[in-house]
Amino acid sequence: MGKLDAAVLAAFIDSGMRGSFNGIRADQAPALSGHGPEDRDPILELTAAGRIDCIFERSQGNPHIRRLPPLEVARQIELAASEPLATFCLYPTADVLRENVGPEVYRDEPFSRALMLGEAQLRYVAFDLAVLGRYRADPRYRLTFEDYVGQMSISNDAYEDVSVLERDKISVQSFGLGLDEEATPCIVAFYRYLANLTPEHQQYWNSFAAARPVQMCDPYYRSAIVGEFWSNRSVRNAISVEMGLINEMAGRIAGRPLFRQLLTKDLPFDLTAFQLPSSENYDNCVHAWDKLLSDNLSKGFFTGLVPLDREEERADGRLKVMPKGTLALLREWLGASLAVPGAGEIIDRIMGPLEKVRKERQGPAHRFAANRFSKEFHEQRRATLWSIFESLTTLRDAMSTMPGTEGIVAPDWLDGDIDVI
Repeated sequence: MGKLDAAVLAAFIDSGMRGSFNGIRADQAPALSGHGPEDRDPILELTAAGRIDCIFERSQGNPHIRRLPPLEVARQIELAASEPLATFCLYPTADVLRENVGPEVYRDEPFSRALMLGEAQLRYVAFDLAVLGRYRADPRYRLTFEDYVGQMSISNDAYEDVSVLERDKISVQSFGLGLDEEATPCIVAFYRYLANLTPEHQQYWNSFAAARPVQMCDPYYRSAIVGEFWSNRSVRNAISVEMGLINEMAGRIAGRPLFRQLLTKDLPFDLTAFQLPSSENYDNCVHAWDKLLSDNLSKGFFTGLVPLDREEERADGRLKVMPKGTLALLREWLGASLAVPGAGEIIDRIMGPLEKVRKERQGPAHRFAANRFSKEFHEQRRATLWSIFESLTTLRDAMSTMPGTEGIVAPDWLDGDIDVI
């Protein structure tokens, strides 16, 4: 091994043992190889021989980490001959690392060892959804979710608690959604973040690694790797946008919102796609959506538009006054306000999915049943979400025919491709 490739190898291993996995800048190479300050021949020769990789600022942004796999060797040589030496870094190739990194290095840390053996930091590992179960069940951890991305970390209180073992004071800065060939949701996480876990938690995560091809969801890829702005086209977000448009129309019609609250960016776990397909999780999902739909309808909106109570005859013949449910009020108000051909069918298309969600929510409250695992619950959840979206889209279309709602226009993407994950 020559002076330069030995120096590149030693620097990388030293950096790797400190958890950084950095290369050395190419402008240091001439001095390390004993050549002149602008002599690139040793770099070009070692690259051609498969002994070093060149990582360029122009292709990977920060060349001091191996973010992505290296370019083809021919392209590396082309750029190494012309790019300023201060703008790219040198790394030992995976072949060289396999020859020189012993089995004892990061033996109990599979993700750290992968980086030490030359894996790119923004390559990802896919995991079964069950990997989150340990952390969701432990109140010391905080998990946050958006539609395509999540985060997990030890809470501040637990981090400062001396009784909590250091091995458990961990975090995963970011993980995302992926889909396997059957469109089953999985979790994907980058080696860079997984390598920050303690040995015990690296082994735990590794035990849930998916033994099948998994494709990262495009929005997570665009935001985390490409660094591009991405449009959130999830069906959950589409439902949220529809609720906002409906509230805007309700304000024009009655001066009051129809929904008391709208969804925020940070989602409750029960509304995310990061759920195991189990009967319990599906029931919790339905329960959460019913709370956001029928329970979230404001009776104040209907005040003065339809009667809020109904009279029922008791067994003794006397009448008692009973409050109407929110779904009954919505159906009645639509029946009184929607003056378009086929109004009855339109109302049924609006109310059917909402009433179905309410009915499914009530089922678990009246029975005991063992929790069941089945991939069919993924499909049921997707079907439920799509039916809710169609219901609210139809409601928004219906309200757009009412006086005062002119000029409220839905974004075009709501009529395009929606991600139902």
